[in-house]
Amino acid sequence: MPRYHFDNRMAGSQVNLAAAFKTGLSVMNASGGVSPGGRLVSLAVGLDGQPNAATDTQIIFSVLRLSAQGSANATTARALKDWWNSPASRNSCASNYGTEPTYVASSNLWLRQFNQRAAMQWAGQDIDAYPEWASIQAGTAGSIPNGLGILGSGGSTPVTVPGGFSGDFDE
Repeated sequence: MPRYHFDNRMAGSQVNLAAAFKTGLSVMNASGGVSPGGRLVSLAVGLDGQPNAATDTQIIFSVLRLSAQGSANATTARALKDWWNSPASRNSCASNYGTEPTYVASSNLWLRQFNQRAAMQWAGQDIDAYPEWASIQAGTAGSIPNGLGILGSGGSTPVTVPGGFSGDFDE
């Protein structure tokens, strides 16, 4: 099973965090996609700029299931092992959204809050801990993407600098 890396420095200008959640990364089996799906095996999130100097505040990061793509920069995931021999990812990746995607209600799979001066790296402990997505949803004629979005919020006293988002996934 190939493993791929993607982050929001790979394409476009990084999205600034705000009080409302902003999507920094997504991985999905897009409309007409041929991927069998995949699983997110690690995440790294934090600020990619100066923290709010006037007020010490929290930042929040989340992983949600998405059901419709917004507008973002196409991002090519990179194979982590045997890159010269591994096939290109069959999933679609995107970063730094201008228009937010649509998320499935009550689909929060991962949520962490921490101080704006902190960063966090998460790696699933075992196969049961990995958030997964499947192939194109059955009965939708290949029109509804199935995947995950990685979002960040600058908190109630918003930090408005670029968020740093990166992840690794298996397919």
